[in-house]
Amino acid sequence: MNRITPVVKNLLILNTLVFLIDMVTNGMINRLLSLKFVLADDFIIIQFFSYMWLHGDFFHLLFNMVALFFFGPILEQLWGGKKFLQFYIITGVGAGLLYGLTNFGMIYQDIAASDKYLENPSSKAFTEYIYRDLSSQALRRLKKGILAELNDSYYENPDDPIVRNRTLDAASQIHDMAVQGYSAPGIGMVGASGAIYGVLFAVGFLFPNMTIMLLFPPIPMKMKYLVFFMGAYALWSQINRVEGDNVAHLAHLGGMLIGFIMLKIWKRSSNSYY
Repeated sequence: MNRITPVVKNLLILNTLVFLIDMVTNGMINRLLSLKFVLADDFIIIQFFSYMWLHGDFFHLLFNMVALFFFGPILEQLWGGKKFLQFYIITGVGAGLLYGLTNFGMIYQDIAASDKYLENPSSKAFTEYIYRDLSSQALRRLKKGILAELNDSYYENPDDPIVRNRTLDAASQIHDMAVQGYSAPGIGMVGASGAIYGVLFAVGFLFPNMTIMLLFPPIPMKMKYLVFFMGAYALWSQINRVEGDNVAHLAHLGGMLIGFIMLKIWKRSSNSYY
């Protein structure tokens, strides 16, 4: 096992201290500095940096810090502390930016679709709204079955003001939830996972045939297979997201992508990863 290195040690301490302070302050730091949707009232640009020092619960912190403890020293010993810290922060911030931009694109679709329907409501427009214009995320939030039943009622009674108002209420609710990023006020994305996935990718990219012993299950595996599995699982989970899944899979994938880009840039600029 690699000896713990200075920057990794300080990162472990800092993340743990922030978590403890957040607990003592009853989640105040989390509510203020977690990464909110860019159109939300409580979004501030520093959240693209601050979110990566916060964690949702003890096990979230534990998973990220265990991964950092085992894999961070490999890169710090290879690159030195300054370059490793640069890589860690850029992959974390980059993952937050990619998550924010991608999330904005998907959610803005729902905001625009809701505004369009609210401006010109009709039975035909409502059908197009729920079956063509809304994202799967919006449909999960208000239950596709409920919206389908409401659509059937509106189709059968296109002049009924009560049904029409119910559709307007549904569209307004989706609009308001989308503006908040489908989160309650004060709730946003947190975690060092973007940076951690960047670290894991870099180790797998630079040392693909290095064999590690997994904790669960306790079997040996080459780094390239571990990185491939984690990336594939994050992609599959994002595409097949189910209700109640609050994991920011896009941030995980973003950390890997930014890590890959940085390695390529460093390779091109210095003809070496060292």
